Amino acid sequence: MAERHPIMAWASLVALSLTATGLWRAEVEWHGWGGLTWIGYFHWAVPISAGVFIAWIAVFCGVRPWWKRAALIAAEILFAVVALWAAKRMMVEYFHTGANFEQMPHFWFDNSGPVASWGVWVPGYLLFILYPLVPLIGCAIARTFGACRTWKHWLVSNAVFLAAFPAAYEAVCHTPYASDPSIHTIKTGFIVPLLIIGLGAAFLPMSRRSRMSPEGTPAHSRG
Repeated sequence: MAERHPIMAWASLVALSLTATGLWRAEVEWHGWGGLTWIGYFHWAVPISAGVFIAWIAVFCGVRPWWKRAALIAAEILFAVVALWAAKRMMVEYFHTGANFEQMPHFWFDNSGPVASWGVWVPGYLLFILYPLVPLIGCAIARTFGACRTWKHWLVSNAVFLAAFPAAYEAVCHTPYASDPSIHTIKTGFIVPLLIIGLGAAFLPMSRRSRMSPEGTPAHSRG
């Protein structure tokens, strides 16, 4: 079975993440790079990439029987829709104010600036609350239905997902987009690969030896 081959699973996940990044960037370029144009329209790259990712989960999650796998997929789809909708709403509310993430710490000490309003900063802070919750909830859903079986899955999934923003931010700072790295971290698509790999890590076989069936027996020992 496909889920018994860690190399295939990892390689296909990396390929999926890079393809999703390419789709995102191509769509942004096609609509026009200038300003905040990228926030104002529906990104078809998102549901397309999410759909392929869900299909990837169905192939590699290793959940049995089929109805349990179907329930897992349904739960992940529902969670993805809610999380993506919430993230989009928060970004629209936040970035259209002209604020950026670098200013957020200063708001606690100096709230006299032109964008020093809780109506501006609340969406930004909510984004940072939602961000670590996504891999935690995703792993919890996976665990409920028989995936994400070990602490390694939780650790790798959350660590990679949470590293996505700072890693992409640092990368953007060494490009021509360094003038506004908080926005370009997302706009350029630099953040996308590690987000997808982080979420996918919850379903990946860490090794043939550690891959366990729902009944607790090693998958490679079954016929």
